[in-house]
Amino acid sequence: MHIPASDATARSEDSGHYAKGIPCPRCGRSAYRVQRNLMDLFVNLFVSIYRYRCGSMSCIWEGKVRARRMR
Repeated sequence: MHIPASDATARSEDSGHYAKGIPCPRCGRSAYRVQRNLMDLFVNLFVSIYRYRCGSMSCIWEGKVRARRMR
C-alpha cells in the first residue's frame, strides 16, 4: 500500500508527537514539546521546565511549562 507523502508527513492530534494533558493557553488545542533554547537550558538548572508549541496552524503560541515532579 502506497501512502502519499502529504498524508505520511501530516501530524494529527492523535499522534504521539502531541502531549496529552498540555493544552495551549490561548486556544485550548493540543501543544507539543519543542527543543529548548540556551536561556531555557540555563533556567532548567534551577527549575525543571519544558518548551511547548501549539499544534494549531492558526495559533502561534510557544512558551515554557514547568515540569511536574514524578512521585
